[in-house]
Amino acid sequence: DYYKKIAGKRMDLELIDDKALKKAIVSTGRLSEFIFVIRNASIKTYATINEKKKGKITERKIETVLEELRHVYDREFTEEGIRNLINFHNKKEMKNRIIETVVKTPEFSFTIVGYGTKEDERWYEISPILLPLIENWRTNRSLQRLDRVRFMR
Repeated sequence: DYYKKIAGKRMDLELIDDKALKKAIVSTGRLSEFIFVIRNASIKTYATINEKKKGKITERKIETVLEELRHVYDREFTEEGIRNLINFHNKKEMKNRIIETVVKTPEFSFTIVGYGTKEDERWYEISPILLPLIENWRTNRSLQRLDRVRFMR
């Protein structure tokens, strides 16, 4: 509801399909990502409205913008950074202990999202927008090959 309220303060919620809004909310972990996705989907929709006279921001427009943002993130990470993100994502029980060292690096400061309000209930995860990239990176053969070479040393 928090993100929906934010969107409602910046736009008429009648301009976005309910499924599209939900997709934008669950696919982003940071408010800045959410606003970026909604804003860019709005721009794409506005261009469509001018061309075809069609209305609301659709789930498809949201997915298009999410993919564009993922491509930006994909180009930003080094191979070591990718490995670190995969390791962080895989080590559920270690997250609270390693979060302090991970967040201090600029590359990771925008990728980790904290959840929970009380310190003892707080937990961390990779931003939801990056989860499809994590799955893609896991299957990337060059990273697997580099891991085997490193292991053999």
